[in-house]
Amino acid sequence: MVLDQEMLHLSLEDRRPVSFDMLITPPAENDDRSREPSRRTKLPGKMSDPMSRIYRYTPTPTIVLDGSLRVTEVSDSHIQLFQNTREQLIGSSVYDLAPRTVPAPDLALLSGALGAAVATHSVQSIESVGVAGCDSIFTLRVTPIFDDDVLIYVLLEAQSLTEKTHGQTRIDQQPFLNETYKILVNTVKEYAIFMLDTRGHIATWNSGASILKGYTSNEIIGQHFSIFYGAEDRRSQKPARELDVCLREGKVEDEGWRYRKDGGRFWANVMITPIFQLGRHVGFVKVTRDLTERKAAEARLINAFEDTAKLKEDFLANMSHELRTPMNGMFLALTMLMRTSLNDDQREYALVLEDSTSILLQVINDVLDYSKLSSGSFSLTPDVVNIPNVINAVIRNCQQATKPGVKLESSISSDFPPTLQGDSLRFRQILQNLVSNAVKFTEKGYVRVNAAYEPDLNHPQSYNISIEVVDSGIGVPEEAVSTLFTPLLVSPIRLPSDIKELDWDSRYVKAWQSS
Repeated sequence: MVLDQEMLHLSLEDRRPVSFDMLITPPAENDDRSREPSRRTKLPGKMSDPMSRIYRYTPTPTIVLDGSLRVTEVSDSHIQLFQNTREQLIGSSVYDLAPRTVPAPDLALLSGALGAAVATHSVQSIESVGVAGCDSIFTLRVTPIFDDDVLIYVLLEAQSLTEKTHGQTRIDQQPFLNETYKILVNTVKEYAIFMLDTRGHIATWNSGASILKGYTSNEIIGQHFSIFYGAEDRRSQKPARELDVCLREGKVEDEGWRYRKDGGRFWANVMITPIFQLGRHVGFVKVTRDLTERKAAEARLINAFEDTAKLKEDFLANMSHELRTPMNGMFLALTMLMRTSLNDDQREYALVLEDSTSILLQVINDVLDYSKLSSGSFSLTPDVVNIPNVINAVIRNCQQATKPGVKLESSISSDFPPTLQGDSLRFRQILQNLVSNAVKFTEKGYVRVNAAYEPDLNHPQSYNISIEVVDSGIGVPEEAVSTLFTPLLVSPIRLPSDIKELDWDSRYVKAWQSS
């Protein structure tokens, strides 16, 4: 968080260190600005060797961040104390480090200290930081280093104070006594930022929360935060579950409808983070953003996309239907022409024309079927299906297209059920498309259709049928597998030069299977 110094009303002439016990600011996940270098930061590059040696061998556990808040150096004393390796830390964003590694009580407190240090150009301190497995408590000093008002480094120094003693810090004291913290949080208008106690009751209330939710601090402090949830969420214990997940996983983020004092609702992004002091849970910090406008914009985009997709499907269906009628007439005329007396040249030309017409008619039919499938108007006709007969018929039909050196075969269980219930025409259409594709892209080796079945244990009169088309063709790169069924997507596969046909097969099969 970067705030104008004038907004803080602080006197920064002496640049004296400011100490505070607890600090809460919007987590970086909810404020993209906290993760990006501001206009007052620059990347200093690698530290000079003498400076790097100073910070590497300092006895004070130290992490050096660059202007973008990424680790550029770490001291040996820090690595030894916190059991890390230099490779794990160098180059990492400070927001990606575990809080105990810094050390800091939690990410919200660290984020606030960094924001305050950068905003005020002064040293900030986080007092009484306890680390699990360590007998000492620490003060974390956050020191920003500027060059002509440009942030170039931030030093995070863990200064050991003393052995932990019971009662050294009151756990139940108000965790936000520092005036700087209050000013920072209350200045934020775009976020509702408030504290919850360990049971979920509201303990603090900033001006952004008043604007967003409509409650004054006197009205809301002491209420349970479930007051912002709908009746269904409260019945399902969603607020309590979110706190449980927050404690278990370190944070919880959610988007959903939340309710204002006047009953109006808004689409909220919510981040909840637990707050610990000396290893003991003392409450939660909750940050809420109003994303209603973004949600509405997304809905408008989705509606526009669906309308455009429907127009496209209607156009394809109408175009295919209009083209199929003259194509059928042309194909019939060619068939009649082939039955007349033609010389060799004429017959060869007629065969080329017949083949091209057949391909074009198949493309038109596939486009029409695909548009019907996409619009949900495609219907199936249950009938008796003989799976082995259909497989053998498809293999015979594709045999002529098989290249020399390619074996087209089938493997069908000997006790395969002879008759099943299904749409025979559509089953053959799918299998024909898959086998045709396999034959088209296989230069040598084999194309095999495997058919197997097993009884359905839940329905004794039914079977689970498995049909596989396996080939030794050119294959598909792993990165392209997820795009195989995307309509009209250019394939990243290097195709043989003789394959130039528009291919709807895989898209048709996927659409039919989804229906």
